[in-house]
Amino acid sequence: MKAIHALVLVLLVFMGASQASAQLASSMLSPFEGVRWNEQGTEVKIDGKWYRFKAIDSVPLDALLDESRSAFGDDWKIGFEEKVVTLLTNLGQSPGVYVGLELEDIETGDRIVKGHVQMSTNKRQLAQIYRRKATRLKLLEKAKNQRVQRDHMEIEPDSEYWFMGDRPRPGRRDAVGANVIRSPTPTRDLEQFEWLIENRWALFGYKPFDYQRMADSIRWRTAGKLTIRDFQLQIARLIVYLGDSQAVVGRWTRLLPPAHLPFLIEQTESGRFVAFKTDRSGFLDDEHPFITALDDESVEYWLNVAARITPHTSKAGQRRSAIRNMRYFIYLRSENEKVGNANPIKITLESDQGDAITIKRDLTPRKPIYGWWPKPVEPKVLDGNTGYIRLATMNNKSGLFDMIHKSMAVSRETQGLIIDLRGNVGGSRDALAALYPYLVDSSSAPRVVSVSRPMLDEDSNPRDLSNLYLYEQADPRLNRMEQAVAESFLKTFTPAFEPVKPENFSPLYVSVLSASEDPAVFHYEHPIIVLMDSSCDTGTSVLLSAIKGMDNITLMGTHARGGTDLVDSHTLAFSNTEVFIPAMITYNTDGSVLSGEGVEPDVFAGQVATDILGKTDTVLDRALDLLKEQRSASRP
Repeated sequence: MKAIHALVLVLLVFMGASQASAQLASSMLSPFEGVRWNEQGTEVKIDGKWYRFKAIDSVPLDALLDESRSAFGDDWKIGFEEKVVTLLTNLGQSPGVYVGLELEDIETGDRIVKGHVQMSTNKRQLAQIYRRKATRLKLLEKAKNQRVQRDHMEIEPDSEYWFMGDRPRPGRRDAVGANVIRSPTPTRDLEQFEWLIENRWALFGYKPFDYQRMADSIRWRTAGKLTIRDFQLQIARLIVYLGDSQAVVGRWTRLLPPAHLPFLIEQTESGRFVAFKTDRSGFLDDEHPFITALDDESVEYWLNVAARITPHTSKAGQRRSAIRNMRYFIYLRSENEKVGNANPIKITLESDQGDAITIKRDLTPRKPIYGWWPKPVEPKVLDGNTGYIRLATMNNKSGLFDMIHKSMAVSRETQGLIIDLRGNVGGSRDALAALYPYLVDSSSAPRVVSVSRPMLDEDSNPRDLSNLYLYEQADPRLNRMEQAVAESFLKTFTPAFEPVKPENFSPLYVSVLSASEDPAVFHYEHPIIVLMDSSCDTGTSVLLSAIKGMDNITLMGTHARGGTDLVDSHTLAFSNTEVFIPAMITYNTDGSVLSGEGVEPDVFAGQVATDILGKTDTVLDRALDLLKEQRSASRP
């Protein structure tokens, strides 16, 4: 009997799987061999001929497009082209293999009804191929007008930029990366990249660098065959000089060989480097926690090599990223022409007293992860009636607003507050909007907390940056008092850097925050210490900049990074290389540049070796001590 029950269960599971497979297969059907979009309407290719599309199974185009926007967001065009079965199903239809189409002849305007058009996966694939070809042609056409053509320099081997043209080995053996591109393809992409630097990089001219000589080093050494991977790595080396953590080649880590250090490295306040296990359960060697060399070269030496693929942001931010990029050690070897055998690596470690040992370890194919650190914890009250709030993220998608409100409620009766932003790499500015009303009295006037100068989009239109709480001074989404405060502020605001090509930019945008009218939101009047480190980026840096200098607030830790939180994606047409370029200048309210510069703490405090393992937290201890001093000083 049990055997029969088991057989029935297997059959039911099989039938369920078969039905799921059939549903998946049916969702991959399409009646279109191609779709194109223009001002006259949406056009579809049926049996080799183009028509203007009107309806499918009596469902009009507008209803399909509305549903596609709802279901697929920014990918709504792809949704219509490839997921028409899903759209019809969502609208209450039950499409079969054959559908009825209402079309219009493009030349005559005559109404055409095709009542028995077969859908198939082959047509869907043809539509995909057409879209890829159309996208590529559009890119190539666009790139014709996005090129800097100039006289080029001959680069000598002793040039400091000679390394730009290196082709490090080994690399990943993926099909796309191994494709060979030939001259003049790299040259044309370099001309386009130079155009993007001069016309689509918001901070062009702020910190000049010799991008033309760097590009010419790549040009000079790209004669003959060049794989896409090699060229993209060369662009990755060049783009780091844009000086922003967000200026990168898309998915650049996939270009690197999969052989990594089997441990992690951090730097302490004293400047020494700690090697520790990936799960933070201990040091690589408990008696010798400090690492001084790899393959007989100093850690500082390898950090200089890692700087070739590390964005040149604030010094602390660049140092943090370079330390993390040391994980790609086989790549660093190839940059230094120390390829050799992949294994083993020679590691020199030291004790507290400077006694040295040498050990060997094999590289690992899996990249070790640093993870969130310190680990996220619930809000709590520490000794001395001190509130503690750990903000590990900046995005409200994870319920950040509710979490901040609950956290502040926990800390309401405390006599001091620590807000821990260490390890918070940024994102949105939601945490600033949620936290700010607790930092000001309910009667306080609105305050400008951030100023930015965004570039116009590629169609020369202003951007809606309300998701970043940024508005033009007269934007109706600001109330009258906020508009008046913004207007008064901008009359005396003097930016330390103005765009080289102001015609590519909007006027200044401001972020104006106000006290809350919610009775549950209170003004926290006691001393607050905000913990920060060199992980703090984009929106977290904006938060730190906004609250720096406010009454009762002290920033403690290490320098924040200051990455730009508006970045545009561009594609180099011939190699299909995606590059991300900062499209906004963000200022501190005193006019100095925040983008790429970061924020200095009021009190410097770095970690010690045992902090890295979670055995101690000396930065938190110092914050508690400082709060005690501040409370004592405020007593009459």
